[in-house]
Amino acid sequence: MAYLKFKGNNSTVPVDKDTFTIGRHGDFKSAYYPANISRLHCALFRNGDTHSVRDLNSHTGTSVNGTGIGNGERVLQDGDSIQVGNLTIEYSRKGT
Repeated sequence: MAYLKFKGNNSTVPVDKDTFTIGRHGDFKSAYYPANISRLHCALFRNGDTHSVRDLNSHTGTSVNGTGIGNGERVLQDGDSIQVGNLTIEYSRKGT
């Protein structure tokens, strides 16, 4: 199973769905989401043992390791950093 670690408060959540959304109204819950995070900012999609991330037409975009993904999809590797707005979320296939 994969996990997401929110760098703001070190909370970790399992990516336990085939489609897992990140945003103020997404599956990845956080007490702190600034205004530059869309309600549904981006989503992770399970592809066998891996995941890919896709921006969901957010206002500020989504980046992986500092590179914007635009309208495309990016396959995630263990340890990748996903940037949504000014927040960083670490993707891990190993857990905490």
